[in-house]
Amino acid sequence: MARPRRWWIPGLILTALLIAIIAIRINDTLAENWQARLGMQWLACSLALLLILVWFMLLGGYSRRARVQGVVGMILAYIAFRAVVRNVELSGDLVPTLEFRWDPLPDTILVEHRRRQLAKGPIELPRNIADLMAQSSPGYRGLHRDGRTGTQELSTNWSTQPPACLWRQPVGGGYAGFAVLGQILVTLEQRENDEAIVAYDAASGAELWCDRYPASFTSVLSGEGPRATPCIADGRVYSVGALGQFLCVELTTGKRVWHVDLFAKNGMAQLASGIAASPLVVGSNVVVYVGAQGGTETTRAMLAFDRTTGSRAWDGGRAGSAYVSPMLVEVAGSQQILIYDCMGLAGFDPNSGEELWRFLLKDDLHIIAAQPVVLSNGRIFFASEADSHMIQVSRVEGQWKVEPLWHGITLRCAFCSPIAVGDSLYGLDGGILTCIDIATGKRRWKRGRFGHGQILLVNDYLLIQAEFGEVVLVAADASQFRELGRFTALEDKTWNVPSLVAGRLFLRNHREMACYDLQPAGAAAKLASP
Repeated sequence: MARPRRWWIPGLILTALLIAIIAIRINDTLAENWQARLGMQWLACSLALLLILVWFMLLGGYSRRARVQGVVGMILAYIAFRAVVRNVELSGDLVPTLEFRWDPLPDTILVEHRRRQLAKGPIELPRNIADLMAQSSPGYRGLHRDGRTGTQELSTNWSTQPPACLWRQPVGGGYAGFAVLGQILVTLEQRENDEAIVAYDAASGAELWCDRYPASFTSVLSGEGPRATPCIADGRVYSVGALGQFLCVELTTGKRVWHVDLFAKNGMAQLASGIAASPLVVGSNVVVYVGAQGGTETTRAMLAFDRTTGSRAWDGGRAGSAYVSPMLVEVAGSQQILIYDCMGLAGFDPNSGEELWRFLLKDDLHIIAAQPVVLSNGRIFFASEADSHMIQVSRVEGQWKVEPLWHGITLRCAFCSPIAVGDSLYGLDGGILTCIDIATGKRRWKRGRFGHGQILLVNDYLLIQAEFGEVVLVAADASQFRELGRFTALEDKTWNVPSLVAGRLFLRNHREMACYDLQPAGAAAKLASP
């Protein structure tokens, strides 16, 4: 007599799993905490797998031989998976992509490309920094870290004049962007077991110099490699690696000036997703934001070092880290360093690191990676993947005053920093381009899917680097969504912030880098060439 299989049990388990995952994904409360959301999904899948295994071993009516064969089959399947899959990479929405062992290693591709490039001979650079100053985007999201590229000649008819690819080539891993000064591009990469500060010729993509040092960071959720875009100031490059290696090198030669181990100097533990904040030049100092979590009583969130010697100038802040870079801004007539951390938004004295004011939020684990937006009359907008806030900061009789203006969920920013244009704010909410009213926070429109990409503002247009390599041009029009053109610039996941200088778009991800000419036909190239 055949034993009952009870097929309704695994069917019920899988149905319950599907309902649970849908509930987790649409639950607004869980949307405020991406780690809890991910953990609950993994827990639901693990529990379902365990229950199906219990059914198979105890309730499925299978013979002992069949059960043994089933267990052996699962073990062999796992061994086969590990044998053919080298790495599993997650998108911003935690969608897995498999990298197989027969795929060529990115480091191997890069080494071979560099070998061919070096055979062409060295490129001479001007030694006078003034010759490079005409066109620049010297750090993360431009001069003021606000994603605004100024007025540039830009073709807006990509159907008749598609952007021309000037060069495209392999690059080391990581999620840093480019700092651009004239014909020099500088970025931070992962090369085998080293981090590397690398300079390239903007006209050809040829490598100019490279400063490597031992450091290798990896995270299951956020990938491997350094995160922070270097900054350029007065002929020097300042760079912070994912594991706290802080370096100053000469721009035209790559010669190392000084090197500081931030973890050792600040009594810190390793951060869950690595240091992601770009260094900020403030007067005679350069400021780095590392967060104070996991350290000692003397650990501080923000450190300032003398730009000439690398000696510690001051420190301040005690909040844990987020993934936002410090900004030098003017609020209520006072210049200050603005930082959005896991405890809220705060302004600091740029000369001492003293905290001037703070808008306190609850300490939570949701993603904080989008830069704040400083508006007129002391208003500041800031958002995480969970919600957004508009506050007003003022100074009355020498005392700082912070007032909330509105709080909402119409523009929730995970990786992409929003941009203000006129009376509107634009950003990616759940990967969808969204326009909201600055005064009220009410949504005006929400259209198009771009994943966890990045946005720059050029003239009156939004230049969007979508998460999986497309570049899209959209009008900054508060009345409606108007897409003007798109093209595929890169392959694979792209979280890195692009740079637009003199009508040329420089972009990269953790696999390749490229330069595209976005100028109108006949426009003269503004970048110097050797």
